[in-house]
Order: sequence, then C-alpha cells, then structure tokens
Amino acid sequence: MLALDRKLWRDLWHIKGQALTIAIVIACGVGTLVMALGAL
Repeated sequence: MLALDRKLWRDLWHIKGQALTIAIVIACGVGTLVMALGAL
C-alpha cells in the first residue's frame, strides 16, 4: 500500500491547482448547506 500512497501524493502534487480548486468547491458547497440549514 505504501507504493500506492506515494503515487497518490505524487499525482496530487502534479495537479495541485486542480486539487485546490476541487477542495474550494467542496468547501463552498458545505458552507452553502450549513447556511441553508441554519436559515431553516
């Protein structure tokens, strides 16, 4: 499993911009959900 972990981190390092964008989109979605539930 160690080799797969190294490959995962190496691949994420190469696409760090896309990974950061995906993380921001997910965070915005969670924030919107929390605000919607709070408004109810």
